[in-house]
Amino acid sequence: MQSLLNPRSPKLISRGCISQVPELPKVVNPLTVAGNKEKFRLVLDCRHINPHLHKFRFKYEDAVEASHMFEKGDYLFTYDLRSAYHHIEIFEDHKTYLGFSWFHEHEKVTKYYVFNVLPFGISTAGYIFTKVVRCIVKYLRDQGLQIIMYTDDGIGGASEISKANFCSLTVRYALRSAGFLIAEEKCSWEPSQSVTWLGLVWDMKDGIVYVTETRLNKLKDTLNVIIQSDASGIGFGGYAVSISDTEVMGSWNSVESLKSSTWRELEAVYRVLLSLLVTLQGETIKWYTDNQNIVYIIKQGSKKGDLQLIAFKIANVCKLNNIVLLPQWVPREENSKADQISKSVDCDDWGIDPEVYSVLDNL
Repeated sequence: MQSLLNPRSPKLISRGCISQVPELPKVVNPLTVAGNKEKFRLVLDCRHINPHLHKFRFKYEDAVEASHMFEKGDYLFTYDLRSAYHHIEIFEDHKTYLGFSWFHEHEKVTKYYVFNVLPFGISTAGYIFTKVVRCIVKYLRDQGLQIIMYTDDGIGGASEISKANFCSLTVRYALRSAGFLIAEEKCSWEPSQSVTWLGLVWDMKDGIVYVTETRLNKLKDTLNVIIQSDASGIGFGGYAVSISDTEVMGSWNSVESLKSSTWRELEAVYRVLLSLLVTLQGETIKWYTDNQNIVYIIKQGSKKGDLQLIAFKIANVCKLNNIVLLPQWVPREENSKADQISKSVDCDDWGIDPEVYSVLDNL
């Protein structure tokens, strides 16, 4: 951790992002590192500040808006801002709440610093930066330009190459004039009919948008197992997609068969999970169900005691076996195999009727 942070502090000081202070700040926050193998980012752990910040409702403009704005045959360009949040200065009296400490090894002393700019880690940072950026987005759109900015990632374009070039030049000039730092190495200012933006390839020649190969590979590495389960009036069933000999089925007893469909679906998840536990240990699982209530209950729990109990058991099994369970709703027609399994009769699932047993026991 120290080796990651140490070379960055001088940069933050020279850029004016942080300042050393002679007195202890009112809040000294932990300084952490977040990111992936390609890029690390300093994050101020504001867990003590964030609960006191008002959360404004707002919506990012993303790929959904872009899909409505641009059409087949358009020419697009993309651009990226450098150190986006650091463009926003902090009010002088509030800097003391954004403090952190740093131990200087060569001096054997701990020094205190405060952020002069908006740090990563503030829960309202996305809202604040988006509101600032929307001012310039509005200015450009008022000129008839088609652009979208998702925080620091932007895309723009037009139906003709000449108009797209004009749009690109205008956006670039406007951003620089407004004082934004542009990450030129990440920009594609030359309009094209194929660009990559927000992890998606925008192929405007054929009018299609698809996920990049890099993202697909990451997804494949993350989601190792896909499970589908279902429940019927007579039993439950499920299986692991792409893993042979993993079909699970079982029957309800006379009491369970009268339970609600939500209870049966949720109990099906629990029983299939237990049956495949050896296979699923340590895995990240995508769990498909055709009952939308199940997705919510697994994520949020339920006010109904019997459903909450099952949800708790599922969560406990996952925790004890290092399983990450990601439930997702699918239409019934896409869950047909699990549906068929749930309606199958398990010949090995038999028992003695209580009334018959009572008669025999009294003989």
